[in-house]
Amino acid sequence: MSSETQTEAQAQIPDNWDLARRAIVPFLLNQPAAQERYLGRMISTMAFQSLIWCDLDTGLMLGIDKGMLDVWQKKETEVLECALRNFDAMLEAAQIEVMPDSGHKVAVVKLPATTLKANVLTSARLKQKVSPVIGWPIWAVAPCADFVLLFNDKNIIPNLGPTVYNEFMNSPQPVSTEVFEITDEGVVAIGNYMPQMPEKQ
Repeated sequence: MSSETQTEAQAQIPDNWDLARRAIVPFLLNQPAAQERYLGRMISTMAFQSLIWCDLDTGLMLGIDKGMLDVWQKKETEVLECALRNFDAMLEAAQIEVMPDSGHKVAVVKLPATTLKANVLTSARLKQKVSPVIGWPIWAVAPCADFVLLFNDKNIIPNLGPTVYNEFMNSPQPVSTEVFEITDEGVVAIGNYMPQMPEKQ
């Protein structure tokens, strides 16, 4: 995206914090270099959790430039907390469904805002949603923004490699080829199906 185009896009984000904050959500993507310009945080070597302004009615998603902190007179931590709260509220309406005939408790997330699914990895509400279905702690893969698998048996990790690879390589919104462990302590990448995988261009 050119500087001119990006400037025009940023102009669509409300300068008024009370208007903007309702549409600020996290968005996981495989672009570590984005942290130099946009608000967000790295959650692993591959996955950057960007903070975006998202119009759910139109599907418009805009990365929030660090310059917006001055406009809103907010700290980055405050914007992050706002984004996470907004996603947690979305997760309340989500369904956690066990895949049929998987032989294991492998669950998928049914979320209206499909491109935000990968954010379940860092949601404070995840345990509440998933533990009645597949237990806790869990493991997860999130090869792209709209595809996440949650499971309670780490012995199936080797079996998921081809699926993770295909989803990551073919998605326009790839996230990571890593395997994540999610516990009460948070989320951490414990392995990578393709440890030499570069940032996807």
